[in-house]
Amino acid sequence: MEAFKIKVSYDSPQQTYMIPVSLGVSSTSLLHVLDQHIEAQVQKSGRAAYGLHVLHVDVPGVYDGDESLTKSEMIKERYPRTTFSTVRLLDVLDELEDQTLPDNIISSLDPSLPAEEKLQQILASATSPTARTDILSALRSKAIVAFARKHGCDAILYGDSTTRLAEKTLSETAKGRGFALPWIAAEGELLHGVRVQYPMRDLLKKELVMFAEHTEPSLSPLIAKEITKPAVSAKNTTIDELTSQYFESVERDYPSIVANVVRTTAKLDLPTIAGARVCQLCDVPITESQPDSGNQPGTLCSSCARAVGKRVQTT
Repeated sequence: MEAFKIKVSYDSPQQTYMIPVSLGVSSTSLLHVLDQHIEAQVQKSGRAAYGLHVLHVDVPGVYDGDESLTKSEMIKERYPRTTFSTVRLLDVLDELEDQTLPDNIISSLDPSLPAEEKLQQILASATSPTARTDILSALRSKAIVAFARKHGCDAILYGDSTTRLAEKTLSETAKGRGFALPWIAAEGELLHGVRVQYPMRDLLKKELVMFAEHTEPSLSPLIAKEITKPAVSAKNTTIDELTSQYFESVERDYPSIVANVVRTTAKLDLPTIAGARVCQLCDVPITESQPDSGNQPGTLCSSCARAVGKRVQTT
């Protein structure tokens, strides 16, 4: 948090930082640490320099049953000084549709359909399980940024650990989005005009797991378990799942390798993007050497064009 130069001052307005909580160990640990930080400031000076707005985006099919709702209520009860919001990805889909979805997707959607069926149509256009995961991730990121801007948040604090950032680096490269690596772990004010920070970027996931288990009271009851679906064949396993499995094994015996991946990515210079076209799905700049979607010049980067390989079919 030193990047924010936080000082408790009675003549300066309180900042608002948003934490997107996935209900996983990293973002939950970040919330706990910052809540303690705020408590220490209040006890010392009677005032906190910043407040937290916690957001959980409920993505269909990630958690089983009502676990997402149950864990969210537990977090709200445990951290009453924070503002907590839960939004369903389905509920913000219509808002995103008008602002940031690729034109070739919007033109194929039936506006009279409910959001759930619209999402099914969008996912039906995915060319593979990896592409389907990619689209959901992009929509979640768009929902987070839109929420932060709408509520005037000064920054988004992601809970991504070193392990998670390494996974993203390798998986994005494998998907053909290597050109986007400078933005994968970049901090500061990025393309969407909202400041982004990764306060947990120097910690391994296994360290955060130990922290969550040994904190008093334990954070484990607040952490949801994702639905695990055994792949019938290797081709049904997504690139994200493969990289996650790889780094989970690597960090046990060779943690320095995981850290080196993130450090190397952080050394990449951010290219000049003034006037650059931006992908309508993943929001990274489109370089001149990249082919577009073929439907409308400059709407999609090459990786997203492959992910959304066919137009969404209306019924």
